[in-house]
Amino acid sequence: LQVSPLAATMASEFSVPNLVSMTPSIRTHSETMAKYVADQYYNGDQILIYDAGDDESKQFLVNFASGITKANAQAKVKTVVSINELKNSLVLTGTNHIVSGTANKNLIKGLLDAMDERFLNPGNQFKLYGHPNLSKLSFENFENMDFYSLTVTSSSLADDCDSDTRKFISHYKSLYKVDPSEFSYKGYDAAVYFGRLLHKYGVDYVSHITQEKFSGLNSDYKFEFYPKWGYANRALGIIVYHNKKFERK
Repeated sequence: LQVSPLAATMASEFSVPNLVSMTPSIRTHSETMAKYVADQYYNGDQILIYDAGDDESKQFLVNFASGITKANAQAKVKTVVSINELKNSLVLTGTNHIVSGTANKNLIKGLLDAMDERFLNPGNQFKLYGHPNLSKLSFENFENMDFYSLTVTSSSLADDCDSDTRKFISHYKSLYKVDPSEFSYKGYDAAVYFGRLLHKYGVDYVSHITQEKFSGLNSDYKFEFYPKWGYANRALGIIVYHNKKFERK
């Protein structure tokens, strides 16, 4: 096997049948989030997809609306291309599930400012979902963020409060005199996963990859096999912004 430990590139772009793509692609993030949003929908709610037209939106929102309706045929879904259109499309009878295709900090500020303006009016309820890169932005200056339950998918799930994670950090700092980076966690999880496979199955480990799920310090693995481009990881976690940080759901 050829293991690609970091690249989130679509495995189909390489066309290597023995490739193992450890990091889920943006398409996997999009499909996972579409199903999640569909599950949050109740009668009277509305799902508004904010398509800003930038590259992030184009990648993340491909087939997003159809993914929602496929998972929940009753869901009321509308795509908007501007903040004004979004504000004019809000419903008062239920929750407005707003999906942002962009993680551009200026566009997100405009979106949050609009939500803050309407949040002050009785009857407006919001839940915010979006591109995984939203987890890289700072929201400390937005005092209403906890009310919006910003939810994104993530392949980086390390929890500093977890006992195994604290043990790993301690050992790592003892060896290398620095804190582990995200790459350190990813490398460790990949080594443990394949090490266990080899120990358990020996030379026959390849035939068990699609059956062996894994939850590591930072990464989850659930592989699907595609004859033309190998093994792609489809496992993602859900993280929610709360108390000025993202927490694993």
